[in-house]
Amino acid sequence: MPVSKELKNILNSSKYLAFMYYKGTACPEVYTNEKAVKQVQQNAEEMIKLGLKHGFSIQQQISDYKDQMEIMEQTMVDSGKKSKKGTPEEGCLDDGEMCLWWLNMFALIRLKAIKNDNMNGLLIHTHKV
Repeated sequence: MPVSKELKNILNSSKYLAFMYYKGTACPEVYTNEKAVKQVQQNAEEMIKLGLKHGFSIQQQISDYKDQMEIMEQTMVDSGKKSKKGTPEEGCLDDGEMCLWWLNMFALIRLKAIKNDNMNGLLIHTHKV
C-alpha cells in the first residue's frame, strides 16, 4: 500500500509512533507522543465511568462503541475502494471521528470486548532517528 508524503515524514522524524487498528484497518491519526496516547487511554476510562454514571450499562456501551467503529471502518474501506490508489482518501474521517476511533478502541480493549491483537488494537513502533 502506498504511503503518503506526510506519513513518510512522520516515520522518518519520530522515535515513537502509535497506530490504532480495527479489523485490520488503521486509523489515519498516528500519535507521535507517548504521553498523548496515555492521556487518550485515561480519557477512554473516564468515558466508560461517565457512561455508567448516566445509566448506560457496560453491554450498551460496548454495543454503541462497536456500532460506531463499524461505521468509521466501513467509511475507510469505502473510501479506499473509490480511490485510484486503493487507499482511503485523506479527510474521509474528520478529527472528531479519529479521536472517537482511539477512544472507542481503548474502551473496547479495557472492557475486554475485543482483543489487542494483530487485527485490533494498539501498535507501537519505536526506533532511533
